[in-house]
Amino acid sequence: MIEKTHIPVIDLFAGPGGLGEGFESFNGKNGKSAFKICLSIEKDSVAHQTLLTRSFYRQFPSGNAPHEYYKYLRGEISRNELFEKYPRQFEKAAFIAWKAELGITPHKEVTKKINEALNGSNFWVLIGGPPCQAYSLAGRSVMISKDRDKYENDPRHSLYKEYVQIIADHRPPVFIMENVKGLLSSTLNGSKVFDLIISDLGNPVAAANSYGKTERNSDTVLYDIYPLTRKKTLFGVDPRDFLIESENLGLPQKRHRVFLLGIRKDLGITPREIQSVTNEITTVEDVIFNLPHLRSGLSKINDTTENWIDILKLVEQQSWFGQEIDGNSEKIWKEMRLAIKTISENNLSRGLEFLSSNNGKLKVFAEWYEDEKIGGVINHTTRSHIVEDLYRYLFASCFAKVTGKSPVLRNFPTELLPLHKSADKGVDGDLFCDRFHVQVQNKPSSTVIAHISKDGHYFIHPDPTQCRSMTVREVARLQTFPDNYFFEGGRTSQYQQVGNAVPPLLARQIAGVVFDILHTAKFTPVSRTTQKKPKLNVASQIFYHGTAAEVDFTAFNSDLVYLAPNQTEAKIFATNPILAKGKQGKPKVLAIYTKAGKVKNIDKPVMSAIDSDSDVDNVINIEARKARLEGYRYLEFEHPGTRGSFYARVAIYPNEDLEIKHKS
Repeated sequence: MIEKTHIPVIDLFAGPGGLGEGFESFNGKNGKSAFKICLSIEKDSVAHQTLLTRSFYRQFPSGNAPHEYYKYLRGEISRNELFEKYPRQFEKAAFIAWKAELGITPHKEVTKKINEALNGSNFWVLIGGPPCQAYSLAGRSVMISKDRDKYENDPRHSLYKEYVQIIADHRPPVFIMENVKGLLSSTLNGSKVFDLIISDLGNPVAAANSYGKTERNSDTVLYDIYPLTRKKTLFGVDPRDFLIESENLGLPQKRHRVFLLGIRKDLGITPREIQSVTNEITTVEDVIFNLPHLRSGLSKINDTTENWIDILKLVEQQSWFGQEIDGNSEKIWKEMRLAIKTISENNLSRGLEFLSSNNGKLKVFAEWYEDEKIGGVINHTTRSHIVEDLYRYLFASCFAKVTGKSPVLRNFPTELLPLHKSADKGVDGDLFCDRFHVQVQNKPSSTVIAHISKDGHYFIHPDPTQCRSMTVREVARLQTFPDNYFFEGGRTSQYQQVGNAVPPLLARQIAGVVFDILHTAKFTPVSRTTQKKPKLNVASQIFYHGTAAEVDFTAFNSDLVYLAPNQTEAKIFATNPILAKGKQGKPKVLAIYTKAGKVKNIDKPVMSAIDSDSDVDNVINIEARKARLEGYRYLEFEHPGTRGSFYARVAIYPNEDLEIKHKS
């Protein structure tokens, strides 16, 4: 099954789509994409627009996006013109990228949308991570210092319950939940949040019942919760095992995030460990060196290249220049002089949302990142900085180039320090001592976070001759987004989107683990209805004669067919005729089953071939109380219910799965 079709994926709290991008980028053994995002839910309006654009791109075969898409990236046509050119693909993308806020959007509406997206599939994956600011170590320290009660009652603590509710309602075979490292140490009202989440995810129906999130009171479904980095043992797992350190998997970023892998217990699968993208360490320089060199902008003064050069040439006249700061002082000042000389000779621009360029191929992950059809670089424009910050950036980048590490505040000349209290604490090593942080070129970067949208101090470019913070495209490279991934909105929003995302290349490695689970599992799909499911256990009453199957209805009893107290009869059909040329055939009523446990009647007329062009003789022959079926795939049982009609479907031929569905 998974060799021939896409595995549906539902992406919750999707952000700009990093986790989904990785899943859709994973190829199965047939060399084609194994997964397909069928629904991405995101509340932020700008991130949703990014999802919509990328979903549109994904409606075309890999590597075959139309040239109009690239014209849009280059600013040659509008987004509306692009979508109007391909209305069918836009319609699909608009369904998949859904702007909704879990917990606010009515649950019935969410359930309906998910059911519609899955289209009856029991073979799918749920992914996503609830908003994580309340768990983040940096955010938590600030919130607790200001108002502990407000921190304890932050509604973002319980957003994971929305995730649990959807698991309880829809029962995916596998789910992936992502969150920040702070989740492992966070407490809520005196209890460890991580322990509560593990308990809830292991028994989502009981958890949803406990906080009134579902109508289910029984019919429990259980999950084993695994880390991706090592297997469970008889002694369980250490919570720290759930932490993935991206740099150890070959990514160009030291991003440490918690990932929980849930596998439904009935599958009986133990997952393999996640694999590295490469056995080599991937550095900042490895992934950004071939992007066009840019200058920063100037804040509060006339922003021209001439002014930018003149201001930086004045650095040698500053009172702090040449001071003894540590054992590397002379080397640092020499590096700054060399940088200023190069700056004076160059004529750099600030970049654009599209910048035409041809700077050569990457030496690592070129096939993953690059797309020659773009004709340049997108989302590559710089911020403006005040003069004092330009001097700080120049000093910091030269310090890092000489010492191989980013300076902390006590390494700066005193006159170069910011004039505020947090800087004094930083010098003492109490708080934010690395306020101005250079991404050292021969190491993986530090964690790309959403705070980068506020200022660029923590992402100073390692090249002193550019003297600036990193662009959206540069941090997107660190996050492993492909170069043709366009971030909608203004630059501030673009930074937020990139910082909040899961690295797609990491997500692709996770998708490989999930693929192997689903490829191995033997399914007995679980009902997603909110009523007691009907029973149909007819496998033992199907007898095979070559390509035909004979079903004995006289053997049906209360153990084989379930009828609720308010239901009087149910119908049994033969469905899904095997036809040539993709034609559809109508189902055939075989029997009507009553509560008394008897076959009320059986349709006896012989039905002639449905399609004369078919290779099989689609004929139902009724003899006594038996039905001999030729050319039909399924036997179905249907009865009316208060919430719509329920039916069970069992394959007539061997090696097919039982499916339970709900038809509204």
